[in-house]
Amino acid sequence: MAEMDGSKMPVTEQGGLPLDGLRQSLDVVDPVALLLTSTHLTGNRGLLREEWRPDLSVGVVAGGYSSKTRDDIGRTCVAALERVGDGWERARPSYDLLERAVEWAMGAALPRRPAGIIARDGPAFHTAHWNHSIDLTGKRVGVIGTGASGMQMIPAIAEQAAEVRVFARTATFLLPTPHLRHDLGEAEKWLLAELPHYRAWYRAVAFLPGIEGMLSAVTVDPTYPPTERAVSATSEQMRAALQGWIDAQTEDDLHLRDALTPRAPFGAKRWVADDGTWITTLKRPDVHLVRDPIKEITESGVRCADDQLHELDVLIYATGFHASEFLAPMQVTGRGAVDLQQHWAGDDARAYLGSCVPGFPNFFCLYGPNTNVVVHGASLFFISECAVRYVVDAVRTMLETGSSVIEVRESVARAYDERLDEVSNQRAWAFSSVRSFYKNSTGRSTLLWPFTAMELWQRTHRIDPADFLLHT
Repeated sequence: MAEMDGSKMPVTEQGGLPLDGLRQSLDVVDPVALLLTSTHLTGNRGLLREEWRPDLSVGVVAGGYSSKTRDDIGRTCVAALERVGDGWERARPSYDLLERAVEWAMGAALPRRPAGIIARDGPAFHTAHWNHSIDLTGKRVGVIGTGASGMQMIPAIAEQAAEVRVFARTATFLLPTPHLRHDLGEAEKWLLAELPHYRAWYRAVAFLPGIEGMLSAVTVDPTYPPTERAVSATSEQMRAALQGWIDAQTEDDLHLRDALTPRAPFGAKRWVADDGTWITTLKRPDVHLVRDPIKEITESGVRCADDQLHELDVLIYATGFHASEFLAPMQVTGRGAVDLQQHWAGDDARAYLGSCVPGFPNFFCLYGPNTNVVVHGASLFFISECAVRYVVDAVRTMLETGSSVIEVRESVARAYDERLDEVSNQRAWAFSSVRSFYKNSTGRSTLLWPFTAMELWQRTHRIDPADFLLHT
């Protein structure tokens, strides 16, 4: 593993993140965040627990599960490495069991400071750093962003605040999910708790459709021809079905219908699970949807392009994530003192199967570049399990061959990158010109896995020793 410099964030003497880092992050999590995949998929398949009974759970429960699972697993096996000067030294033949490890490579929980912000008299915070000390009761609250974070928390905020202003840039598709906020019935809970293997079967039934998922609906058919409305006949069918969900709820408000109609093809932006709560909330007399572009953030509120000032007591940001800046703000140094962030040009991260980078021996990522399977319906835990299995098999290979250094071949990584870009360019997120956190500053997606979930599982099941340089 390449060296991780602690100059930019607190790290341990062995270069890992503090073991309680995840636990600390749970203290600032959005209290009403919902998982958009079944909780039975949002857990380690070997550590399914009885408390995972709601079909779709809140983020604090998911985070608590992650923390508890980490504590139960205990020590993580990683290669012990040393730093020499400005470069790196080959791993020692022995391997240490460290209690510290980088859990995920993605920097998506780090909010970007939106442009134009000036000092405010009133409080302002980001959903990724929720300020629990602020009581929203009776307040005039503004929320910037209507992606997954915004849509999940705004209904709850509306129940407390005197008034809510929702600043929305672009509309996204709503995926009908009637059970989004519903608990499982007592009979289902009993089966999950008492019937042998029922929980594993339940998980399999929920997971298997995601192997292919909605990939066909986001695949560009050049003969269709593709447009910003749809990229294929299947894409048009998906649009019609999802637009029907919006239309049925907005028969009495055509202006709202127009505001909620996506202007990009399905898959160009992150879709959001919905049980009808979102549109019901927007119809409340104390909730106002503001579509005008934001001109500036003032001391007392938000001024839009029409020069109207929306005065607010509290401003909440549900946008501005560093989704493409993997491993930020850590500094990782590889062979020849090359800095990984510079190697990636900041937000143009690339890694073979999302895990390893040429020139950075013994370095592996979990949930690395282009491993997000959002259109498949699989969960982050599935992605992480694939990566962990791949890393463990790499360590096994090193032990069996007596090697102390493993590094993916440049030619292998280059061929993978070329195929990945070629296929990704055939997806709706690459075709559409809509702004999205899916894309980096150059318009390339560094987040999404453009292949099937089955391919991710198959290709990370075991490493191919021919893909790597192994040295003693």
